[in-house]
Order: sequence, then C-alpha cells, then structure tokens
Amino acid sequence: MTADDLTAALAPRLSADAAAWLDAQKEKIAAGEERALYLGFGLAPRKVGKAELNDERFPGWSVDQAARVALLLAFPTDDDHRWLVAFDKLADAAEVREQVALYRALPLLPFPHELADRAAEGLRTNVKGVFEAIAHDNPFPLHHFNDARWNQMVLKALFIGSSLGPIVGLRERMNQDLHLMLRDYAAERRAAGRDVPADLTDLLADKSSGG
Repeated sequence: MTADDLTAALAPRLSADAAAWLDAQKEKIAAGEERALYLGFGLAPRKVGKAELNDERFPGWSVDQAARVALLLAFPTDDDHRWLVAFDKLADAAEVREQVALYRALPLLPFPHELADRAAEGLRTNVKGVFEAIAHDNPFPLHHFNDARWNQMVLKALFIGSSLGPIVGLRERMNQDLHLMLRDYAAERRAAGRDVPADLTDLLADKSSGG
C-alpha cells in the first residue's frame, strides 16, 4: 500500500471530468493553497462519485475516500507543524465518511509518530465504521502503536462487536498482558452464560498451543 498504488487504483475509476478536477485541486494544494485542500476534501464525493474502489490493495475503500486521500497527499510536508494542523482541522470537521478516509490513509501519510497519537484518539469513537478504519485491514497500528494502545484496540474490538480477524498482525503482536486480558474476557463471558466470539476462541487456542 503506497501513494503510487493509490494513484494506480484511482485512475481507472475516474471520468475525464473527475480526473481533471482532481488534478487541478492537487496542483493548487501542492502549491500550498490550504483552502483548496479543505474545499476539495468536502467536494470530492460530488466530483468523483462514491463508487467502490474495487482494488484488493485498498479493501473497502470508495472512490471519494481515495480521492480525499490523494488530495491530502498533495499537501506540502516541508513544515510538519503546518501539515499536522491541517490534518487536525480536517479530522475535527470530518463527518463519518471523511473520518474513515483519514484513518484508512494512515499508512500512506507522513509523520507517523505524531499521527499515532491522533489514531489512538480515534479509537475512542463509538462509530464502528470509524473504529474499523483504524483497526481493520490497516497495518498502521501494527507498526506504530505501543503495546498499551494495541491492547486497547483489540479489547475494544471485542466490546463493540467488531471482528478480530481483519486486525493486521494480531498474532504477531500478541503480548502477555493482552493474552491475559483476552483470557479473562472469555472466562467472564462463559461465566455469564454468553457466547465467546469464535475468532477469540481460535486466537486463545492458538496461543495455548504455542502458535
């Protein structure tokens, strides 16, 4: 998953008019026009549509979300503070689809150390789709979350009824604290007469067998 991959996935999904609009906006943004970033981010669905991107490198992405990320990637990165402020402005004003685009884009974006803090804040959401934009099919948490944040993400997935399977690197990042917390969670559900999610049962069995 790279910026070039995104460009290649997006290009065949755009009409000539949509491609021309996106290129024009990216040119303005690359020149440092911050207003063009905010306007383009909001206008993207109207200009490029909301069809599925249909690319295995970007599972679940839509064309408008990919276009929004392309616009953000065009913003100059020579001033890290300015870039991060712009990201925060987008995130603070974002509706659900925009939040999903921003969080799915994390592996492609600069300044991952600073964005790890913002992603951790995003995990607090009660909107399942936004949470899964961070937790599912996204390698960013695997590479940039410490154990405390990683463990919090995995546990919250269980609490909100989100599948564990699409969490990238789940078995690789299984640590002792997380194993104990997951084991206790499963035991509490059994004691209460509630089902234990099958993916959690499989994960714990894997760990017990040394997998």
